[in-house]
Amino acid sequence: AVIVNEFGAVDIDGALVASGEEHLVTLDNGCICCTVRNDLVETLTDLLKRKLEMDGAEKLVFDRVVIETTGLADPIPLIQTFMMDEVLMAAYEVSAVVTVVDAVHIAKQLAFLPIAAEQIALADLILLSKTDLAPDGIPETEAKIHAINPAAPIVATTMGVIPNAELFRERRFFAAPNIAANHDHADHDHIGGISSVVLRTDQPINIDRLYSWIGELQNSLGPNLLRYKGIIYSDEYPGKRAILQGVHALYTVTPDREWKSDEKRESVIVVIGQDLDHEVIQKSFQEHTK
Repeated sequence: AVIVNEFGAVDIDGALVASGEEHLVTLDNGCICCTVRNDLVETLTDLLKRKLEMDGAEKLVFDRVVIETTGLADPIPLIQTFMMDEVLMAAYEVSAVVTVVDAVHIAKQLAFLPIAAEQIALADLILLSKTDLAPDGIPETEAKIHAINPAAPIVATTMGVIPNAELFRERRFFAAPNIAANHDHADHDHIGGISSVVLRTDQPINIDRLYSWIGELQNSLGPNLLRYKGIIYSDEYPGKRAILQGVHALYTVTPDREWKSDEKRESVIVVIGQDLDHEVIQKSFQEHTK
């Protein structure tokens, strides 16, 4: 099932997407990140009723839902919708936030459109488009992306072509982030005011002190705190690692798989936000994890 958020009077995107193989729903009365959130909940609930043939609804068979937002949409309210609505939480699992980055124009977009950096910051997968038109600038572009979001893999595409197996393979928004062990440079770069800080400790974290630190982080940064995620090493979950996932003021810490025998037990957290004071965040984290 494909939900297309059309911003404008004419449904161009819907006409381009529809192929007869998908159930296409168009939300054309505003940006999905603000005015149509209620419409989105209603649409997803209606799709669920039809899938389960509830209330006499016409049968509809689908395995996944793809939500295509406008190019200027803020991903945060969309993610929060799935974290706050009980029906959606029970029926749907967020697999990934996918952001398409224009390899030719991204430098200009980052300079003039703050939402461009925010979309990169919130992504679980980055699709780098127009790579055939800017082959020499790809390494520099990838460095800019990693400066904002060191955890998201980047897949280069030409003409938007990407195998479905790669696009739709299981990623899980609430899975452990892929933070490179040698990431020690990007957290000093600021792109469009948005940057990332990577925090590490090999000492087990007291879970209550972790919650206290997150609360302090939320209070000090406010709306500038975009996303924070990581792997947690805590005695609260004997033998298991835990996963931290947060968007603005909403976050979860959940137990994950068992630690592997040859795996280093450590906590690794990435904080992504606007106008971050890296030294203050590092110091605060160290004080709460002693």
